[in-house]
Amino acid sequence: MNTYFLAFLGLLSTFSLRCQAQIRNDPPKYVNLHLGMVAREDIRFKKSKKAKVVALSSLPQGTKTASYEGTTYYYNSGNFYTNYGGRYIQVAPTPGLHISSLPQGTKAFVFAKEGYYTFGGIFYKAAGTEYQVVDPQEGMIIEDLPSGSEKVEVSGADYYQSNGVLYHKVSGKDGKGWQIVGLMD
Repeated sequence: MNTYFLAFLGLLSTFSLRCQAQIRNDPPKYVNLHLGMVAREDIRFKKSKKAKVVALSSLPQGTKTASYEGTTYYYNSGNFYTNYGGRYIQVAPTPGLHISSLPQGTKAFVFAKEGYYTFGGIFYKAAGTEYQVVDPQEGMIIEDLPSGSEKVEVSGADYYQSNGVLYHKVSGKDGKGWQIVGLMD
């Protein structure tokens, strides 16, 4: 008898919670794991965080150089810079850029049976004896969210963005991670 009574109470409380949600008109939070390209005006930034521009008067010791499509990049410890008016401004590198070595702490992962690397929200692929900066692909899952990622809202659901890449936390048989669900246009 007690078992039936407990089951009845469980059903009653579930029904009550559903009714309360309908009365309040709480829309369900649907997370789309396939956003594709999302226009910047369709993204609501959760905090009005001013963009932080990193500018150096000189480069750190051990900085290496690489050029791509007429732009010279200076890179050190996963950070990329270009020269602008005698100062070095931190930038995201252009996909296609080749570098000679990956920063310490780079994480390797496999996506669509191909090996990739990521560090600080930048994605790489081996290219002979070098590494090429590549565009991230929707569906890739990385272990850690890039530092400095910010919370955003798209169509009522929460995501995180870094370097124009939109992430959502996922769980699966291999554990937890952050899936790339779209890119900012």
